[in-house]
Parts: sequence; structure tokens; C-alpha cells
Amino acid sequence: MLIDTLRNQVYRDFEVICVDDWPERSFDEVEETFRSAGLWTARLTRSKPKCFPQLPYSTTNAWNTGFMLARGETILLLTDL
Repeated sequence: MLIDTLRNQVYRDFEVICVDDWPERSFDEVEETFRSAGLWTARLTRSKPKCFPQLPYSTTNAWNTGFMLARGETILLLTDL
């Protein structure tokens, strides 16, 4: 699971930006999942609106949202489906 991987990191100076587009899941539920694992989230958000909604780029759109919010020099894209 993604959260287990993050929890086991030795290097702890990272921010977690969670772009969650699952409509049935609340941000409170996501935040509690991270908090119970001993992690904090820098940002929780839904994807920015698509420029071309007719195209099926939902994951890419979520990544672009994360890029816009990131403050670090190195970015890792992690996907947990």
C-alpha cells in the first residue's frame, strides 16, 4: 500500500500532496488514513478542471494539479489504485 511505503521512508523531509478524485471518499477520510499512519499531508485536493474534458486524461490531470501545488525541487509521482 502507498501509505506503508511512505511511512517506511528513511528520508523524512518530504511533503505529501494528495490529489484524490474518488467521489465516494471524503478528504476527512483521506486525512485520517494518513494521520493514523503517522504521516501528514501538505495538501488535499481534487484535480483542477480539465482543459479538454472530452479526453480521458484523468490521471495526467491529477499529476498536473500536483505539479502546480508542489514546492520541492524533486517530485515523485505515486499512484495507488
